Amino acid sequence: MLDLPRHLGQHSGGMIIAQGQLASVVPIEPASMPGRNVIQWDKEDVSDMGLIKVDLLGLGMMAVLKDCTNLIPQHLRQEG
Repeated sequence: MLDLPRHLGQHSGGMIIAQGQLASVVPIEPASMPGRNVIQWDKEDVSDMGLIKVDLLGLGMMAVLKDCTNLIPQHLRQEG
């Protein structure tokens, strides 16, 4: 049992950004808080799958996310 996790850790401000249904890519389980789910992978696993993990630790990140959501339509137009 050495080196096995003792409990499930959750990042209070962690969020995964993925295209399509996240449940089709990663294993998901219910969190202790009703209506919330957690994925069973750590940040390295998420990165290896090409997904983006965002940690919302402060109000400054909200401005970054707003900028990102404004850039997405521009990026999609460039690809099309």
